[in-house]
Amino acid sequence: MIIDESLAHKLRPDGNALDCIIEWGFSTKGDAGPYRVVGIVAHLPNLEDGEVHPQVYATHKFDRLPPLLYLHVANKGLVDGLRQRIIAEIHTVDARISVKWVKTLAQIHDSNSSVKMARLGARSGLTAGATALFLAALGIYAIKGNMVVSRTSEIGIRMALGATHRNIIGMVLREGLVLMVVGLIVGLTAGLIAARVLANIFYGVSPIDPISIIATVILIGAVSLLAGWIPARRAARTDPMEALRYE
Repeated sequence: MIIDESLAHKLRPDGNALDCIIEWGFSTKGDAGPYRVVGIVAHLPNLEDGEVHPQVYATHKFDRLPPLLYLHVANKGLVDGLRQRIIAEIHTVDARISVKWVKTLAQIHDSNSSVKMARLGARSGLTAGATALFLAALGIYAIKGNMVVSRTSEIGIRMALGATHRNIIGMVLREGLVLMVVGLIVGLTAGLIAARVLANIFYGVSPIDPISIIATVILIGAVSLLAGWIPARRAARTDPMEALRYE
């Protein structure tokens, strides 16, 4: 029998369980062992519940053939040609064997209901995240634009006292930069905490994706700067007397 690493560590603290004699299965069926451990392989995660379950690979009894056979075949050619060759080789051993279908491991994986549900959840999450990011960017632009417009009178007073266009734009961008940095720090902290909480529902991927985080920070930062720069540039070109009369 070949066992996985999780079972090997249960048998021996150091994981060196080679040549151990174990019993596995149902004794009523006569396949409970004993088995000698002849190999240890890596553990395969369980997609359904994410828990670690011991896994074993044992030889089949000659009087009880399984309904499915899994073959590890090194292939560099086309899958269809290999499929016909496998069927021909099986019929060479026993022409009475009925081969209903031959699928690759990738096809079996893709047709698994748990994989389909995981992909549906990932796509739904991606859509919701993209929508939330778009709405956040739109909201930031609207709020920052309204904040600058509401300070038109103040900008007029500053320009009347000698502030240049560059001074006005720099002031608005600096204030917006402070708010942006504070908002990004709070948002990233909340996002990392949520990722840790939701880590158990992810399969085969890390809950923290540096590329997504960097892309989000760049997008939000760019939108925040544009939201301050465009209205500030427009307000800086306004005549000071008109700005002072603005209500």
